[in-house]
Amino acid sequence: MKTYNILILTLLSLNFVNGQIAYFKINYNNTLGFYTIPLYFGGNNESFELQIDTTITESWIPSLKFPLDVKKYDISQSSTGEITKKSLEIEDEEGTIFGKACYDNIKIGKININHFGFGLANEVGYKFIDYPQGKLGLGYGKENQDDFNIVKKLKMEGIINKEEFMINKAFSMLFIGNISMLFGNSRNTECKLVETKNLKRIYRSAWSCLLTSFFFFLNGHYVNGLLTSISYEFQVEVNFAVIFDSAFKYLTFPNNYLEVFSYYFIDGELFSKCKQFKDLDSIYYRCYDESLLLNAKIYFLIDNYVYELLGGDLFVETGEGEYELLIRFHKKDENVFCFGSPFMNKFSTSFDYEGKKISFYGGPSFSYNDIMNIQKEIDNQAAIAFFKFIGKALIIISILAFFIWLDHKYCRFCS
Repeated sequence: MKTYNILILTLLSLNFVNGQIAYFKINYNNTLGFYTIPLYFGGNNESFELQIDTTITESWIPSLKFPLDVKKYDISQSSTGEITKKSLEIEDEEGTIFGKACYDNIKIGKININHFGFGLANEVGYKFIDYPQGKLGLGYGKENQDDFNIVKKLKMEGIINKEEFMINKAFSMLFIGNISMLFGNSRNTECKLVETKNLKRIYRSAWSCLLTSFFFFLNGHYVNGLLTSISYEFQVEVNFAVIFDSAFKYLTFPNNYLEVFSYYFIDGELFSKCKQFKDLDSIYYRCYDESLLLNAKIYFLIDNYVYELLGGDLFVETGEGEYELLIRFHKKDENVFCFGSPFMNKFSTSFDYEGKKISFYGGPSFSYNDIMNIQKEIDNQAAIAFFKFIGKALIIISILAFFIWLDHKYCRFCS
């Protein structure tokens, strides 16, 4: 594994020199389920550990007026800092911040970026429970000019050649640039972005694709690495947007899927040792059976590709013999799915501004078309076998009928 890491990083260094890709060390908080990255602001290179958030478009850090007890930035001490008259309101599911749009020079890794736009947070909204040290906004929305997006800013300055970024937990890296070049011809899947204008305001700057359905207990049989047969216990039709949120610990489902999920997933024989809990916003489960880590399965069909999450992806140990299911259900009538770190830790997720798509690496080895084609072939084979059986039966019946006819026609003992 160490040799593989060195090989990859050497390759990335060469790509970086050629102005194609940049890579940065990030940190993952296992307890809270989000990623952070250090950014340095102003001439004094003041360091802030920012949370990476793919649902907001503006980055922000606390100002001297910020009400919470965290590190604050005094932009007046920076010779390159500029506060504009434009007010900013940055809102997501766990709170809102209010402040001013600013510009300053920053450094990410070893790269200096001039005149980067961000928010300087002065106030927080009611019931603010969000990460208070600041955020690096990497959402898809187009409210601000390119100066406020670090990926677009790197492209403008010729450091990368494509407006694309990937969060990769395996290497603890944020890759920015031509991700497809980085992975060469390796198998990846993708989904096209869908409109979010009909969703709640807090989701309108998020990266979103179409979630067609999800399956319980989908099983595949492989021969020489090829999928040859499939079966699934139950399929739930969805056909709605799924949000990908790098700053979120869970997968969330609309409340109207709770009953069917509970019946097929939780209340089955394997999942009888689970209890339901509620907090202010959601309904969730804690389970008391270690076999769940081995036996739990759920599959998501996103824009024609199937993605598998197993027990080890879906549960986290919260105490001795106690495991929390990382799937939650909205208590309110919110018709939106949100996939956070359980999904993004399983699949390296690439966000492409120019291609208007999301790609997943290390993903499934088959698409939904593969499943349907295989199912069709299985059905065809079953039909062929049935007609062969009918044909053989007809031949046997015909032979028997012929002998009966002969017996009746030539039988000397018949009256």
